[in-house]
Amino acid sequence: SPTASSTTTPSYNPTSTPIDPTNFPTSSPSASPTSIPTASPTANPTSSPTAIPTASPTASSTATPSYNPTATPIDPTNFPTVSPTASPTVSPTASPSRSPTSTPMASLFVFVANMDVTFKEKNGKWRPTLKLVIKDTNNKKVKGATISYVYRYKKKSISKTCSTNRKGLCKIKTKNLKSTIDTVTFELDITAPNADYNPELNFVHNDCPVFSSSCEEYVIMKPE
Repeated sequence: SPTASSTTTPSYNPTSTPIDPTNFPTSSPSASPTSIPTASPTANPTSSPTAIPTASPTASSTATPSYNPTATPIDPTNFPTVSPTASPTVSPTASPSRSPTSTPMASLFVFVANMDVTFKEKNGKWRPTLKLVIKDTNNKKVKGATISYVYRYKKKSISKTCSTNRKGLCKIKTKNLKSTIDTVTFELDITAPNADYNPELNFVHNDCPVFSSSCEEYVIMKPE
């Protein structure tokens, strides 16, 4: 008979090899980290309380600015100058004058009211003189009227002026003329203050106003 051999029964003595627990999954989920730390008590109490952190942020005190402005000098050129706006000048409207409007007077004219011719002879020469009296249409003798005249003989022409005196009189004279000169011709014009000259009102000679538009020249002949 076979001899019964004793079989070595293995014993359950596992090797004490440390097992890494992270190599094995667990059925319990890991605790999710929180933003609030857990306050762990200390072994030795302290006289000061331990501050427990909160989820809410601690309000930090902001420094409130004090109202103590710094005395910084102000540059006046940095600010625009405010000039006052000139107020428009209100000129009063001129009130219409109540003075009566002067009615224009009828035109005043001057004319040769009278004319006289005289002669002077000496040493075979002769010299005529015209005496003119100037009046206005108010029949007043005009002082200060200016008579501009021209007299001609042969090929000569001489221009002169004469002013009336307070009697309205003006004397027009020629130079001494030789006996060979038979005639001398006159033309004239008159200017007066505040009046116009109207030759059509002049003294009438031979049915024509002297120096008028109908007989502008006046001819004097040498006396016999």
